[in-house]
Amino acid sequence: MKKNDYQNLFDTFYTPLVNFAIVHISQKDAAEDIVQEIFIHMYCNNITCENELVLRSYLYRSVLNRCRNYIRDQRIHDEYNKTLYQEDEINNTVLNSIISEEVYRQLSSSVEHLPPQCRKIYEMFQDGLKPSEIAEQLGLAVETIKKQRKIAKKILQDELGKYIVLLVLLKHIELWLQ
Repeated sequence: MKKNDYQNLFDTFYTPLVNFAIVHISQKDAAEDIVQEIFIHMYCNNITCENELVLRSYLYRSVLNRCRNYIRDQRIHDEYNKTLYQEDEINNTVLNSIISEEVYRQLSSSVEHLPPQCRKIYEMFQDGLKPSEIAEQLGLAVETIKKQRKIAKKILQDELGKYIVLLVLLKHIELWLQ
């Protein structure tokens, strides 16, 4: 077959074959690619058919087979992506758990290193008590309670500041990995 013969064959069958492929895979771009690949395959392998009925049968069967292959490959691709997504979700959950545990561990350690009076007042605030309630229980002035709370917050901020930067960095890495 001459080059012009392939061009005429392409001109005659391209649109109907693309429409046939679209019926099976519902994606015009992919359907066009499939049909073009068939014609390229025919041209490169010098495939010819003298009988038009055999030629039509060959072309439509080729399109149908490639559409089936495309659908199969898409399913495999979708399953693979679904698996990757699930693995990412698991990894993110694990990473979040590690970060949370590390923050809790550092906070607990930092609270343990507070001066005893500061630590007691800080823990009472964490339990939901108001400054007046804490002052009453400890026999101290409300202003003393507020001052001790400020001291505790300042110590914890100074001590945990380096971890806050680390946590922000880890969170950005986690978002980037998604």
